[in-house]
Amino acid sequence: MTAGLDLLAPGIAAHIARTALPPFRDVPVLPAALGDNAGLVGAAALAFAARTRAMSLSPSQASG
Repeated sequence: MTAGLDLLAPGIAAHIARTALPPFRDVPVLPAALGDNAGLVGAAALAFAARTRAMSLSPSQASG
């Protein structure tokens, strides 16, 4: 996705300008800082959060 940003950014920015709440209409469209690994890092963060949450539950909370 980051490789095609130069083609997609104008349309994305136009959509944001039309549909976003006024304070957010001029938010810049930039490539992800993590590049092509952004999805992988996001999935790992969700898995880690779910595991941490599951480990913090008591046995009675975990079953229901």
